[in-house]
Amino acid sequence: MREGIRPVDYIDARGLKRVWVAQRMGISESHLSRLLSGERFWTPEMRNTFAMVAGLETGLFNFNVEAAETALERVGATNESNYTGGSDNGPTERETGGR
Repeated sequence: MREGIRPVDYIDARGLKRVWVAQRMGISESHLSRLLSGERFWTPEMRNTFAMVAGLETGLFNFNVEAAETALERVGATNESNYTGGSDNGPTERETGGR
């Protein structure tokens, strides 16, 4: 694991409001939350902007946040055993009673 201060730990340790940090970064609070949770990736520009808001060098931070869940887990995994394959052309005539 890479050493460095995780941005979320820095924000919490300094008692900063996420809305304040987000405003100074020029992004929404929800986007910042997604960055902090690992749901979104830190671009080099976002890394530099965060460091500038913090008043520290970019290299002091660990921006390699592991997402708590995979994308599949976030949207809800499907039960592959229920998959029958093929296209879904709607109910058959037999299933609808000829209607």
